Amino acid sequence: LADYAPATASLFNNMKVPASIIGGAMVPMGFAAPLKFDHDVDDGPFAIFLRRSYPFAAVLSLCSELIAVMWATVAVNQLTETKVKMASS
Repeated sequence: LADYAPATASLFNNMKVPASIIGGAMVPMGFAAPLKFDHDVDDGPFAIFLRRSYPFAAVLSLCSELIAVMWATVAVNQLTETKVKMASS
């Protein structure tokens, strides 16, 4: 039997770091981008739909990354603060 909590915490940290980097990169890309949300005269209906749904997709993407960072942090904290049972594999 062995204690696999440190290895598991390392896996959650490996998930937390990329999610926080991507989330930090999404803020200027999603909210400070100079994208014109008004449609041009020659835009088709799909282009209009994409321009209008871009802020919504940016907010959802940022929230998804923040939730991933939050849950990975909670998992690492629980693994380090509690006594985990030994496992055979």
